[in-house]
Amino acid sequence: MVHARFARGARLAAGGRVMSSQTQPEVTATKPGKLPAVVDTTLPNGMRVLAARKPGVPMVQARLRIDVSKARGWGDGVLEDIVGTTILNGTETRSQVDIADELQRLGAVLQTSVDVEDVYLAGGALAEELPRFLALVADVLQHATHPDGEVQLAKAQAEQGIAILHSQPEARAQFALAARVFPDHAYGRPMPTPDLVAPITRAAVRKYHRTMITPGAALLVLVGDMTPARMVAAA
Repeated sequence: MVHARFARGARLAAGGRVMSSQTQPEVTATKPGKLPAVVDTTLPNGMRVLAARKPGVPMVQARLRIDVSKARGWGDGVLEDIVGTTILNGTETRSQVDIADELQRLGAVLQTSVDVEDVYLAGGALAEELPRFLALVADVLQHATHPDGEVQLAKAQAEQGIAILHSQPEARAQFALAARVFPDHAYGRPMPTPDLVAPITRAAVRKYHRTMITPGAALLVLVGDMTPARMVAAA
């Protein structure tokens, strides 16, 4: 009965015909994709920019990677997480609400993430609003204030997240395996503990930002419906 049901399903899928080597479509070779030309330049402030045009939707996607691996020791990753969590919470001239309102006006999104080696800002905006969008990103990178209330909230969330990690056998196994595979690399650093969170201060967060979030350590990738020259000029 099971075999008959599957056979009937195969006939239905083939328009009532039984699938065979004669009725199966021929598998053709995959055509190589055509990659766009990429402009690779370094700005006077030391930031490297890669720009490529992808016509179609009138948007530009941006991904900014700041390499923090060469400028610090292994650490435990907790401070970087607090920096990444609070970097969009206000600048010297904009509140968190102001930043959110500006993104909405620009038809844009902007998010942050952190891993062992890098701090990322990623998002996109309408192509015509790219200069204003990148100006906002620059304001965040250069003038983020990391308000104390937001730092305290991020610390509480980090402490809770670490405690949850310690309760998960899979997470503990992943950290243990990484320590064996990468004994002499940041990838193998031990699982953080909740007690590492309390000593972190707003001053420490701001110092980390000033020291590590620098143009010389940054790579900006721009892809969208705009010429690479205009994208580089906007950066």
